Amino acid sequence: MNLEYVRNHTIYYQNEQLLASLILFRITNKNSYLSFIKKLIKLDDTNLKYFKSILKGEMYNKKYINLTKIKKVLK
Repeated sequence: MNLEYVRNHTIYYQNEQLLASLILFRITNKNSYLSFIKKLIKLDDTNLKYFKSILKGEMYNKKYINLTKIKKVLK
C-alpha cells in the first residue's frame, strides 16, 4: 500500500487522507495535494484542527520546510 492509495480511497479516514496528502506534497510539491487538503478542511472542522496540530510538529518547523504554500490552505 502507498500514500496515493490512502489518499484516493474513501475507506480511509479523512485524517489519514489529509496526512498522506501533506506528505505527498512535501515529496512532490504538487499543488493538487494541497487542493485536496483544502477540500477535506472544508468538509469538516475537525480536519482543520488536525491539520493545524500536524503543522505544530517538528517535522513542519520552518527550519526544515517552507510553509508559505501550506499555510495558504488555511486562508
